[in-house]
Formats: sequence, C-alpha cells, structure tokens
Amino acid sequence: MPPSRNLFCLALFTAFAAIVAEATSPDGTFDGCHYRVEGAGAFSSHFAFDFTTMDTLPDELIASTYQVGPGPYAPYAHIFNPSNIVLRSGQPMQMIVPGAQTSDPLETCQLVTSYDDVLHASVRTVAQASPINGTVHGMLHDMSCEIQRH
Repeated sequence: MPPSRNLFCLALFTAFAAIVAEATSPDGTFDGCHYRVEGAGAFSSHFAFDFTTMDTLPDELIASTYQVGPGPYAPYAHIFNPSNIVLRSGQPMQMIVPGAQTSDPLETCQLVTSYDDVLHASVRTVAQASPINGTVHGMLHDMSCEIQRH
C-alpha cells in the first residue's frame, strides 16, 4: 500500500472479470440507523455500484498504482496498472491481467476503498465469467492487505 494511506483493501485480482448489476443475495436492510446484513452484522454506511452505468470509478473506489516486489509466496514482482480497469457505460467493468507475461513486474490491477477508517465491512461482488477458453478467474477480498505489503 502507498505509505500515505492505510486502506481497507478490496482487491479484485482476475485475468478478466466483469462486474454486473445482478444481485445473488439480498441487500442489507436499513432500520433507520444501520444497514443490517444477515449473517454479517450492522453497518453505518452502504454503497452499491452498478459498473455498467459508469465511465469512471466512483469517488469511493481508487485504482491502485504501486508496485510490489517478489516475496516468498510470489516469485515475480507485480505492478497495479489502472489502465487495466476498463469502464464503458452499458458494458460490464473489465479488470484485465494481460496473458503471456514472463518478466518482472507482471501487470495486474486492483481496486481499494478511498476510506482509511474502515474497521468492518460486508463486501459482495457479482461477476460475469469470461466465455474465452483458458481465461483464469479469481477474486480476493483481502481483509488486511498483508499479502500486498511484502
């Protein structure tokens, strides 16, 4: 993470993922004070994003722009490149990790919240898998960001 921010990490690593507006579980209910999410708890804030209606990221999300060196669990360095996040109104968001990369740093992308005071969160992601054969999909919600701090 950049040293100036201690962000709660919402890391979405994927070779190609498209976030869509469909919901697979019920949204939290507002009781006048908190948003209650069954099985997760009560939260003071609620954000919902339909990336198919956007050409730019909302203010609550930031595309990471830093590099992480190799470590014991990652033999290659990787760099978060915001240009690998593609938003076009009417289309699902694409988070692209280019294939056939063989040298450091490997290009990837990541979204994090713009808030530095998140203690707890209930994060739901609905993704549309790519129909392209050989595409690898993966999503990670990293609670501590320790993986990226090596």
